[in-house]
Amino acid sequence: MESKRLGLCSKSLFVVPNHLTEQWAAEFLQLYPAANILVATKKDFETANRKRFCGRIATGDYDAIIIGHSQFEKIPMSIERQRALLEQQIDEITDGIAELKENRGDNFSIKQLEKTRKSIKVKLQKLNDQVWQEWYPNEGQKCCGNGKAMLEVYSPGDMHSSDYECGIWVPICNKKEENELEA
Repeated sequence: MESKRLGLCSKSLFVVPNHLTEQWAAEFLQLYPAANILVATKKDFETANRKRFCGRIATGDYDAIIIGHSQFEKIPMSIERQRALLEQQIDEITDGIAELKENRGDNFSIKQLEKTRKSIKVKLQKLNDQVWQEWYPNEGQKCCGNGKAMLEVYSPGDMHSSDYECGIWVPICNKKEENELEA
């Protein structure tokens, strides 16, 4: 609350043990009786209500939001952040493998790291597949080429403006056509 009053943040999210959410809310209101707070209940994080509740968090003008640990875990991380995190883990493991090989490390440790790297790569591939399925809902389509954007277009203007537009062009072809081209 003090951070918001001082302009250091726009809203505070308190993640507390599940059994203490109501106690935190009561004590918060004792300290700040005029505060506008949002307290998550079990019903708010049922599958049917979760998106609406997250929307209330994002758009509401609350002084504080209080949710339990298990509820916080159900809030999805953005695909971009998931991808960056997985790529960072792969890089760290690759560096660890190289360091172990350089220092003639235990062969078992190297194999374990390689196994971990492989499983993280599988997770990354599943994440990428999820994105492609959203972009190409038609099963007969797929991304041509290397699976990356071929042309990015940035129009002039303020990139931080809410009405700024840019585009990413990705070549799409029918799976049947690409198979014929490869043959």
